[in-house]
Order: sequence, then structure tokens, then C-alpha cells
Amino acid sequence: MDKARNLGMSEKTLYGWIAQYKNDLKHLFVGPGYLKPDAQATRDLERENRELKEELEILKKALRIVSPDRK
Repeated sequence: MDKARNLGMSEKTLYGWIAQYKNDLKHLFVGPGYLKPDAQATRDLERENRELKEELEILKKALRIVSPDRK
């Protein structure tokens, strides 16, 4: 296929991309503003995990202030 060659890739790669495109028409335009549901869920969980770690550190510091004999 001339199109694949013009793009500098094999026909197999091009056909693979076309198949992926056709199989997932609901989530064609993914990027920073729009993610697939599983990627969005992962991002949300990572954000929640980061926030919980920050809150834990704050609580640890507060406990050291309130109970100076605890390490």
C-alpha cells in the first residue's frame, strides 16, 4: 500500500491502527482534555492517592507537635 509507505510504516501497522480506530469509535479523540474511561479512572485514583499521602504527612506532623515524646 502506497499510503503506508508514504507514512514510513508497514502495512500491518497501518491496518492495526485502522482496526483500533474502528473498534473504539466512542473514544476517538483522546488527549489531555479527554481520556478513555479507564485512563480517567487511573488518573483520578492517582490524584486521590497523592492527596491522601499529603494528608497523612500533615497528621503525622500534627501528632509530633501534640505528643513530643512520640517519634
